[in-house]
Amino acid sequence: MHTQWFPFNEYKCASWSLEHIHAQQSEGMETPEERKEWIKLHLPYVEATVNGGKLSYRMKESMKQETLAEDEFDVIQKDVFELLSVGGGDYLHKIANLALLDAGSNSALSNSVFAVKRDKIKEMVKEEKYIPLCTERVFKKYYTKSKGDHPNAWTEPDRRAYINAINNVLEPYLTKKKNKNGP
Repeated sequence: MHTQWFPFNEYKCASWSLEHIHAQQSEGMETPEERKEWIKLHLPYVEATVNGGKLSYRMKESMKQETLAEDEFDVIQKDVFELLSVGGGDYLHKIANLALLDAGSNSALSNSVFAVKRDKIKEMVKEEKYIPLCTERVFKKYYTKSKGDHPNAWTEPDRRAYINAINNVLEPYLTKKKNKNGP
């Protein structure tokens, strides 16, 4: 049983925003510096994978360039998303891929893959920044019974477990109750 009081003051004062759990293609990388920063942020996660050798080399080489062209970055970014993401497709804009964050935290997480977002959420929690409990649990993979082979990605089993948890919480409120005196 969770015995902590709900922080109404934190909840009330925030400007809430929906965060995509599984990253979409990043937008807003307009300058070479922003692109290089994105690559620098994602490089350790690529290096930690078994198949990340060639991509990690390309990322390091791209960071050495004085100006990183947008089309070159787009190819690297696509490859990073493919390597560090499991699945894709039609669930991107559905509730199985959405969590709640304040607008500032959402901006800090945007444009990143699941593993990067997860580590940033952990840092925010350590700094005692208010993160809605369900959002924190999503990034800790709390709802998934078995972590499986993809602890750094938001997988279909994760999405199914998340939806089941949402349905279990909402079921008592959405089930039509029968009136004892008739329909």
